[in-house]
Order: sequence, then structure tokens, then C-alpha cells
Amino acid sequence: MQAQDIWALYEYGVDFKNRIDLYDTTAKNERFFAGDQWAGVNAPDLPKPVVNFIKRACQQRIAEVRANPVKVLFSPIEYPTFATSEGCLPVSDDYVSLLCELFETDWERLKLNYVNLDGLQDACISGDYILYSYWDALAQTGQLARGNIKVEAIDNVDYYPGNPNERDVQKQPCIILARREIVSSVRAQAKANGRSNVETEFIEPDGDNLYQSGDMAKNELEGQAGKKCVTLLCLYRDSLTGNIFAQKTTKNAVIRSEWDTRLKRYPVAMMNWEKRKNCCFGRAEITGLVPVQRYINQMYAMSMLFTMQSACPKPLFNQGMIKAWSNAVGTAIPVNGDINAAVKYLEPPSLPSDAYNLPEKLMDKTLEMLGVTAIELGNVNPTNMSAMALARKASTVPIETVRTRFYSMVEDFALIWLDMIAAYQTVPRWATLSGTGKKAIMFDAAALHEKLWSVKIDVGEAGVFSEANTVTTLVSLYKDGVINAKQYIERLPDGYCPMRERLLAELNSSASELVTEKTKNQNNIS
Repeated sequence: MQAQDIWALYEYGVDFKNRIDLYDTTAKNERFFAGDQWAGVNAPDLPKPVVNFIKRACQQRIAEVRANPVKVLFSPIEYPTFATSEGCLPVSDDYVSLLCELFETDWERLKLNYVNLDGLQDACISGDYILYSYWDALAQTGQLARGNIKVEAIDNVDYYPGNPNERDVQKQPCIILARREIVSSVRAQAKANGRSNVETEFIEPDGDNLYQSGDMAKNELEGQAGKKCVTLLCLYRDSLTGNIFAQKTTKNAVIRSEWDTRLKRYPVAMMNWEKRKNCCFGRAEITGLVPVQRYINQMYAMSMLFTMQSACPKPLFNQGMIKAWSNAVGTAIPVNGDINAAVKYLEPPSLPSDAYNLPEKLMDKTLEMLGVTAIELGNVNPTNMSAMALARKASTVPIETVRTRFYSMVEDFALIWLDMIAAYQTVPRWATLSGTGKKAIMFDAAALHEKLWSVKIDVGEAGVFSEANTVTTLVSLYKDGVINAKQYIERLPDGYCPMRERLLAELNSSASELVTEKTKNQNNIS
């Protein structure tokens, strides 16, 4: 396709997002999450308090989604030998275990726990978490074979599917990923990809930053060094080979001509925070909380203004009896006549109790509906851990659907990772696995070709409550004499006992001295 053709598809996507008000909604949600909740209000005399319960609620919801550690398990889909293609041999259990450990190592290398935290926050604010994976062919690996997988969280305003009514990424006819890049860097990319100097001159800066995520994206560096332009990465599936092809362009120039990525899947994994029928873009958590947040801020602002205006009651005085009034401390005020008839203070009406109670009740009710209870916020005394665990499990029911969509996205990413390993690791290479004591093992991706794989997510217990239950159980076992002090300390979760190794060494030393003393006593008796 020509650069202008891809730009036309991009403009169709911009028009669709404008019609569903995605850009403005995302910008407004980001402002409210950041605490800029009085933007555009022209009321200089009105206090502008921000009781940002939205941020607290969203942080708790995000933490709940990723509270349970996940582990990805791969398994090959095996068929009888006569039903498979020639050369497609069964995969050994050792190879499958090695593949799972390799994925876990890459998970740590890519810092996906942090990336997921950032992406889930994007989903809570904008409605979607989009994870884009790509192959960095120049990445150093410490060996002759170069190249590694990289990941990047993409804003939903930069994701332009060919069919925005289709939620499944792999069913899209094409996908465009937009971003703003510095013009000098884009021209260097074009030259590195063999584009002529004449073509690179068509790569020009533009001010098209209206369709980026958040208000801060509208502020860019001044001067030639900070000039940017919109670049479009267009991905589409070839009808003959089934491979994903790609092309990178600007509005009027081609940065890199069409190339075969050799991938069978779009390298994009996506989840909605809340699904919308027949739309690939989801609904953000904050969207429904903004009216409540505005009401709470306004009620607190009016209460503060009332308190400021009524804190010092206004005096009413008879000008025929008092020539002038002064509020200066210690100043005498002359009065002609009866002082009781000369002055009176205006008593303001009392503020209704609902002005204080209703915002608090509305906030508590909203948090309750979200599943953000006192247990989740840590506002209870954990005396009965069993009851705490049951209450916490009940409070997490509202987040289960979001958590399930997140696990599904992790499975999609695992399949993309597998696709990339099969496509780009064409020669065997050494892999350092986290679960083998930093031991390097030769890994050959040849067994991945012509093989169907299934992915399963193994979900563990949430860290804080499982650790607390573990400690409670260990204390009971120690008190009942089932385990000794050494066994108790060894089994404590990390962080519960400072200098645990030193304490264990001292216990071992004390035990050795006790055994030596007993041996001496027995020898003396003999």
C-alpha cells in the first residue's frame, strides 16, 4: 500500500473514535485520576478541594486483579503419528518443562509484572490494556546469536483496528499502531531501510498531537530538535501464506517497505476493563465514577465556603447611634444611647447535616459496590485470619470478570511469545534459566514448528493473605509442640523475620554445643 492509503485508514479510525468520544473520555478520566478535577471551572472565590476517592478505588481494583501470581504452562497438542505431517515428532516432557522455564525467565527479563501494573492502570483509566510485542534483532544476548523479544504497552487511542466492531485481535483484517516520533529519528530509520534522500524529505514535522492520550501529550518541546510527526505501523495478514506482513509510513512517505514478519499471529494482546457489545474498545472504571467524584468535590467546596463565610458573624449597627464600626482588637466604639439597641450580630443558618453525611455515604456506597471494603483497604484488625480470608474472597467477586479477561490476555501473549520464538530463533542458542541456579542450557526452537500448542494459566494464592494464614498456622503448630523453633523460623515467609539466616546459624551453633556437652557428660559417666 502507498503511504496515503495507510493514512486514509488511520483517518477512518480517528473518525470512529471521535464518534464514540474516546479521545475526550480518556483525557477526562486521566485528569480525574491524576487529581486535576477542577479543570475548566471558572470560580475564583470558590474553594476547590479534591477528595480523590477515584484514585484510591482504582488502585485497589488494579491491585486485586494482579494480586494472585500467575504461571504459564505450555503443552503440545499431540496426535497419532500417521495423522501428522512428516518430520513432526512428539515433544518430550523435558522439552516442555524447558519451554515453560524459558518463558518464566523472559517474563522476568521483560519486567512484565511492572508492565502489567502500568497496563492495568491504563485499562482502568481508558478502558483497554494493549500489549505490543516485537523482535529486536540487534539486542545483545551475550553470545553469537542476537535478537530478543521486547514488549510495550500501547494506549488505546493509538490502536486502530481494521474492524473496530470485532473484539478478537486475530480476526482483524489489519491493525495500525500510531505513535509520535522525532522527525530526525524517523528520517534515520528511513535511510537505514534504504529509502532515498528525496523520499526522506517528505518526512516532515506536524502538529497532529490532538489524538494522543492525556493532556500532557499536547505539550511538546519547542525548536527543531523536538519536532515530531505521526508514524503508522500497519500490520495485515497475507492471504496466501497466512503470515503477518508489516509496513511503516508517515502521512506522505514510506519509512520501511512491506516485509514479512514470519509471524502467524498479530503481535498484539488486548483486554477490556469492561466489555461493550460489538465494540473492540472497552469501558473504563473511572467513566462511571466521574459524576460521583464531581458531586463529592462540589459538596465539600460549598461546605467549606459556607464555613468560611459564617465563621465570623456579621454585625448590624445603628448608624444614628454609632458613627463607624471597627473590628480592630481593643478599639473603643462610641455609642449614643442604649447599647442593646445599637448593635446586633447576624446569626447565619446552620448547615444541614446531610451536607456532610450524604457525600460520605455516597462515597462509601460506591466503594462497597466496587468491592473495595474495609478489609481490602486494611482498615480492620486481623485477629481472625480465616474469617478475613472468607470476607476478602467474597469482596473480590465484582473484580472476577476483569481478572478473567486479564488471564486470557496473558494466554494470548504467551501464544505470541511462542510464535516469535519459533519464527526468529532459527538456530539453537544458549538460555539462562532462572529455575536452574543460573545454569546455561542449549535451547532449540525447531520442535516448535508444525506443532499446535495449548496454554494454561496456573493462578496462585494472593500474597498478603496467604502469608498471614501461613504465619498463623505456624504459630499454632509451634505452640502445640508439633514443630521446633528451627522448623518454625525456616518456614516463615520472606520479610517476617529480620536476619533469619543469622538466627538459624545461631540456633544450629547452640544445638551443636548442646550435643557436644551431652557427649562429654556421657563420657564422664562412663
